[in-house]
Amino acid sequence: MKKLAFTFVLLLSFACSKDDNSNSNNQVDPIIGSWQSSFTLTDETEEGEVVNISADGTIIFNADGTGSRNLLITTDGGEPQESNETFEWENLSSALNSSETTQNYAINGDAFTAVFTSNFSSLVLSEDGGDLQISMTRN
Repeated sequence: MKKLAFTFVLLLSFACSKDDNSNSNNQVDPIIGSWQSSFTLTDETEEGEVVNISADGTIIFNADGTGSRNLLITTDGGEPQESNETFEWENLSSALNSSETTQNYAINGDAFTAVFTSNFSSLVLSEDGGDLQISMTRN
């Protein structure tokens, strides 16, 4: 009888681990990772000249709130120029719920809204109050 009771307790300890009771999957921000990105925008120079800018490359969001981007930027069909920068980001949600497909972020202090696909494999990142929209697909 003791052997049966021990086996039952042992099985319960594996079936009801602490990880099963926590909601750990919802605590990982869905933007963390490496993303292939592309975007096009129209901008105005200080001289009032309108220019078309396109960019393609990789944007990486690290779990520690830092990130980096490596893009090839082309202005008005000219020769592509490489641009590498680091940035800081933060999820502005009061309680992170990574099952939500719309998330709000601050990137270097600017407000953005990310709308993820249902499986979180791609997103559109839009600058709040601006025309910038960046399409990204998870690498």
